Amino acid sequence: MIYSISRMTHKYALKISQWTYQNEYGIYSFEQNAETIEELLNGDYIVCTDQNNKLVGYFCQGKSARIPTKDCFSYSKDKLDIGLGMHPELCGKGMGYDFLLCGIKHLTEQTPDIPLRLTVACFNKRAISLYKKLGFSIERTVTHKISGEAYYIMTK
Repeated sequence: MIYSISRMTHKYALKISQWTYQNEYGIYSFEQNAETIEELLNGDYIVCTDQNNKLVGYFCQGKSARIPTKDCFSYSKDKLDIGLGMHPELCGKGMGYDFLLCGIKHLTEQTPDIPLRLTVACFNKRAISLYKKLGFSIERTVTHKISGEAYYIMTK
């Protein structure tokens, strides 16, 4: 599949804020409110569309890709933090590899030599498997400051 990357717009932010993930993946759903739209439009987010210009997902970087932790873990500045979200209807359909590869390529165009870091819920075996296929490895486990959920910090 051929993907394109473009800037986040209000229209895309509105659509993404309405995405609802099922079961335990619900932690990845956004709340539909002005604060969510503001976050998505803060300049850290980009969108990914397919060849028919349909929204596939989004990527974010920097502070927007981090979580608050209980463990006094501090995200060092020597790595590029990335985050991502795929349209709920497309998750688990084998599209993640090319989708993430496209995002990584775009996010690292300006700084190809900087190591990457992402944060993923420990229960999300599907995503962890994908990240490992793309060369990420688990660096440490942290606890989310608000939810108490365990997350892996993965680096590449």
